[in-house]
Amino acid sequence: MALVTRRVSEDYPLVRRKIAMPKITFTIPESIPESDISAYLKDHIDFYILALDRTGDFYDRKSQVDKLTITQVDLAQDHVTIQYSVEYSGFRPCQDLRYSEVASRNVRGLRSGNEFRFEIFQDQERRSTCDEL
Repeated sequence: MALVTRRVSEDYPLVRRKIAMPKITFTIPESIPESDISAYLKDHIDFYILALDRTGDFYDRKSQVDKLTITQVDLAQDHVTIQYSVEYSGFRPCQDLRYSEVASRNVRGLRSGNEFRFEIFQDQERRSTCDEL
């Protein structure tokens, strides 16, 4: 995997990243007061849904996401942190086992006034025993 180098700003001229991540950018209306931006982001999850990790159990690819809930939105002048929970369940027929769990996760984005930018979530590659050969 090649490293990608890009210029971010004059303060940090070169930043190395493993993958250039695609981004989501959206602007909320200017008429929304600062105190209501958190509630607006909670209500409009469709703006940044692609930035959230909506997978179930990392070890069980067949688990299903049952519910996604935004629990908290923390705003700062230059960034935003969204905390959320993912409820997922699965069935392992060989063990006759049904399970359900809740995972707490968060995503961080950049903020410039009423413009927000998030990186689109990209799931980690699953390892295989073939990788060890």
